[in-house]
Formats: sequence, C-alpha cells, structure tokens
Amino acid sequence: MPYCIRCGKPIPDDAAFCPSCGAQLQEKAQATSTLTEVPSGTPLSGIDAIRKSQQARDYWIRRVVALVIDSIVVSIIIGVIAAIIYIPYVISQVISGGFFNTPSALVQFWSFPFVVGIGLILYYPLSEITWGATLGKFIMGLKVTTINGERPNLGQAFLRNVSKIYWLLLLLDVVFGLAIQADYRQKLSDKYAGTVVVSK
Repeated sequence: MPYCIRCGKPIPDDAAFCPSCGAQLQEKAQATSTLTEVPSGTPLSGIDAIRKSQQARDYWIRRVVALVIDSIVVSIIIGVIAAIIYIPYVISQVISGGFFNTPSALVQFWSFPFVVGIGLILYYPLSEITWGATLGKFIMGLKVTTINGERPNLGQAFLRNVSKIYWLLLLLDVVFGLAIQADYRQKLSDKYAGTVVVSK
C-alpha cells in the first residue's frame, strides 16, 4: 500500500489526494509522463476538484466556517476597543446634539468594515506565525504550512492574508486560485506565498 510523502499515512492506490492531509498525489505520475494530456481522474483545477470530490467540498466548508469564526472574533475585539476609545467622544457629541448632524458620524459608521479588514490582516499573520493557525482554523482542525510542511514566516503569512482587507478581494483571491491550479487547498495568494492550508 502506498503512503503519503507529506504525512506518511496510507493512501488508496487510485487516490488523487491524500485523504488525511489533502496533499496532491499525482505529481509523480505527471512528472514521469510524457503526455500533454492530464491523466484521467486528475482534477484540472481546484474548482474541478470541488465539483468531483466530497472531501474537497467538506474542506472548503471548514475553511468558510473558520473564516466566519475569525471575522466574529476580530469584529468583537475591534468593537470593544472602539467603544472604549469613542465612548467619551460619543457622549459629549450626543449631549451637545452635534453627533448625528455631522458627516463624521457616517464616516465612523461606514469605516468599521475597513477597520475590521485591517484587524484581520494583522490577526491572521500573527496567529499563523505564532501558532500555525487562527482560532477559527484551530477549531475546524486546520493549520497553515509552507509547501515543505514548515510554519510560514511573517512575509508569507502577510502575503497570503492581504486580500482579507476587503471581502471582494478575498473572493477573487479564492476564485482565481481555484481556477488556475489543481490544488484546491490554495488561494491565489497561497500560490505566490508558497503556503497551503492542511488538516491537522
């Protein structure tokens, strides 16, 4: 029985990905093949892998749940800090009647998602270089490693998380990453950072 070169666990003979850690197993077959066509059953892209594999779909459900958990954690932390900082200002403005009559109130309200985005791109890299995972990933049984299985450095962790500053950038990061490569565990930024999110 063959074994995964990344995690060392046994794998089925016809598996395209390791069922334990998700490592792509077709690299050897592709490296020794002189054909230009992709072998039958091998995903053409991450999107193709998600369409064909329940394991890939389950993996991305865990990723999304982890993102929601982490977003809630960061929003609460920033909300508490903002409340502590702005309570005296808000009270004084409400008493004077000027808070709701000035553009600054709207600016403060609409800038909150941007501040949360800044919080996320600080929270994710620091968590990943310190513990290898954020709270959400830890709860969902995931961790971030380099392609070689090591903990990412600060530059790699920052690069793979910079798209989290705004939800649309993150969505594009995921979609383009899944569209151009077969490894469904990598966003586009992971490809350039040399990182991957694996199961613990």
